[in-house]
Amino acid sequence: MSKLITINCDGEIETHIAGNHTDHVSLCGLDGFEDDGGIFQSIQSKTGKKVDCQACVKLWKIATAIPKKLIGEAK
Repeated sequence: MSKLITINCDGEIETHIAGNHTDHVSLCGLDGFEDDGGIFQSIQSKTGKKVDCQACVKLWKIATAIPKKLIGEAK
């Protein structure tokens, strides 16, 4: 699974942080799997491309602000 996902939303292309379940759903919740005729479509992320989705960046900042000692491991 890649760490970044680039989604074309009706001509507007943004690079997102990949979610934890699939290669086509972003951290902010956009689904780039276009099997239903929708407008979202995953495309290959270019090497060196930076995340430019503001929602993904905000979620990353929130998550990384929590000290590791406060995180319990999933069982």
